[in-house]
Amino acid sequence: DGIDTITVGDPSGVVDGIAGSLAIDGGAGAGGGRNGSLSCPGASKTQLFATGDSLNIEDIGRTESGTYTVTASTVRRQDTATIAYANLEFLGVRTGSGADQINVENTGTPITLLDGRAGNDVLAIADTGALTRVEAAGGPDNDTVTVDNVGIGAQVAMLGGGYGDLGGADTLVLRATRENAGVHLLGDEGDDVIRVEGAGMGSIIQIDRSTGPTDIDTVFLDTNAIQGTACFVGGTGATLPTVFQLAGATFDAAENGGSATVTLA
Repeated sequence: DGIDTITVGDPSGVVDGIAGSLAIDGGAGAGGGRNGSLSCPGASKTQLFATGDSLNIEDIGRTESGTYTVTASTVRRQDTATIAYANLEFLGVRTGSGADQINVENTGTPITLLDGRAGNDVLAIADTGALTRVEAAGGPDNDTVTVDNVGIGAQVAMLGGGYGDLGGADTLVLRATRENAGVHLLGDEGDDVIRVEGAGMGSIIQIDRSTGPTDIDTVFLDTNAIQGTACFVGGTGATLPTVFQLAGATFDAAENGGSATVTLA
């Protein structure tokens, strides 16, 4: 009982020493909640996600590239043993400075954080649990974040940068969501490519452009496959236009004061 925080990693910040299977059970009880919010003109969504027992996989001291696999009940880096988890409210996976890949098959905690940190990383999320939240941050270099599907009522934050990092030339791809999902896409600094290929009914897709004064983002929206609301918000320091591709047409955001709002039904 009570709120527990478990960190896996040695004092140098690597998980190389996990040679045998490890099982972690947070036990009963949660410690409150944290709101996740998205907003577009005419539509908004706020969801409360439970907080409490946390598991942090800290591989931040690793300089070689690593491949990490996350399922709804396990997490593993190649060349180490599997870590099984249960009854947790938070799972955090933080990698090192190599060109890392984090593959998420599904999520099993109310909140999952993926932090690629330095290196040209790939964060590939196949699916998320219903009513969960995933925060996927590439880091300061040229990263790729892809989401194949988002669960019913779930939220995903797709960040080209990271926590304290502004990001490079990143690629963010959202392929689909189920109903009433929410996705926030933020390229941050650098010339980014953002693609939204589909979203379920009642979903909100909030797209923020880069904040740098010389950045150009390219944003593609498949208007035929998005059922819900999508909006685009201009960055505060950006001066060059962002290009939209809307049903085959090109939209220059500079014609609308540097930002644009698109509502899709």
